Amino acid sequence: MTPTVLSAKQAAKEVGKATSTITTAIKNGKLSATKNENGSFEIDPSELFRVYPRKSNSKHLDPIIKSPNDIKVLEQEVKHLKERLEDKIMSIDEKNDVIDDLRVRLDKSDQDRRNLTMIAHDKKTITKSDKMLLPWFMSIGALVVIFLAVIVYQGFLL
Repeated sequence: MTPTVLSAKQAAKEVGKATSTITTAIKNGKLSATKNENGSFEIDPSELFRVYPRKSNSKHLDPIIKSPNDIKVLEQEVKHLKERLEDKIMSIDEKNDVIDDLRVRLDKSDQDRRNLTMIAHDKKTITKSDKMLLPWFMSIGALVVIFLAVIVYQGFLL
């Protein structure tokens, strides 16, 4: 039960404020109070709660459940939220499956690219060596053609 008058310290405790906040409000005229013979302030609780809301003793300021119907509404809301959560979890799982599939495809694509790069590199190497041997093959080819021409020519002469 709240006493008939409160000290600044008691008032601060009732509203969850610092004592200096209460005394400053009194000095600025925001909160009415009287001084007793000790020089400390006496504050009427109704005046205090007019300026500052009462600090609740529980963690919740207002009770949520006021009737049995409220329980049913809250149960339905919880059920709905659980369904939405399950949908979101399923959606996340589906997206993770797609990501995993894309990672596998990307890894395969990278391996295919590496294989093709090696084949192309090998062909370039063969092509370079072929280009180096080409003059020799052309020379040998020319000699073969000349040799055959000589044979054929001599065959006609015989």
